[in-house]
Amino acid sequence: MDNYRVLLKFVEPQYLHSFCSGVVNFSPLNHFIQQELEEGAGSIGDKSEGSYHKDYPIDSIQSIQVDGATFDKKHLAKTDYPVSLGQDLTTDDKKKCGIASFYQLDSKTDFEEISDKYFIMSKQAIHNFELLNGDSNRVPVLLGLSKKSILENTRKLTGKTVEYYSNGKKITNDSYDDLAFLKRDNFEYQHEFRLMVELSKSDISEQIKIDFLFAKPLNSALDLENKKINFQ
Repeated sequence: MDNYRVLLKFVEPQYLHSFCSGVVNFSPLNHFIQQELEEGAGSIGDKSEGSYHKDYPIDSIQSIQVDGATFDKKHLAKTDYPVSLGQDLTTDDKKKCGIASFYQLDSKTDFEEISDKYFIMSKQAIHNFELLNGDSNRVPVLLGLSKKSILENTRKLTGKTVEYYSNGKKITNDSYDDLAFLKRDNFEYQHEFRLMVELSKSDISEQIKIDFLFAKPLNSALDLENKKINFQ
């Protein structure tokens, strides 16, 4: 399914018509960082956006290299706290990086087949939607997005599935360019597919037109549990 993805997006009612016509809002990566800092634990924002860090017990480290200088174990502070090592996008890049997030539906875990043509959402998917939408009155929109619509957009979009990491889980790619597509595993319920673009103005959201294959507004997340969906 590399060329075609089934996604879900929760949309504020006042933006429903424009979104279904393909107008997507891209927010600065920095916005999601500030969201968790302001709302605290449980927010759908992530203060660690644009970074990849792992904690290491002090006893497991033999040496650390900083700006070309190597510090061996005897120079490290005697502490029980772990040492956090990794890399971050620069502050400027976090403000220039525009993000649009979608829930990527997995045919194996998010749907239950009830006939050759019809499916219903799984209980796990409904639970994930409740975590994402909370008490909001946002409307869930089921949409199709093709690889072609991403690559041929004049704004040079990048689209990737977010990779979730933990301290004990090795990621497949930790290059600087992929830092915007990494998140801590406590956000794994978001099943995020992410579109990224360089914003025209730093730290200011921007609307960009995208060609959806289809966009179907659905009932509330709670009603989706018994909602029959026909993809034909």
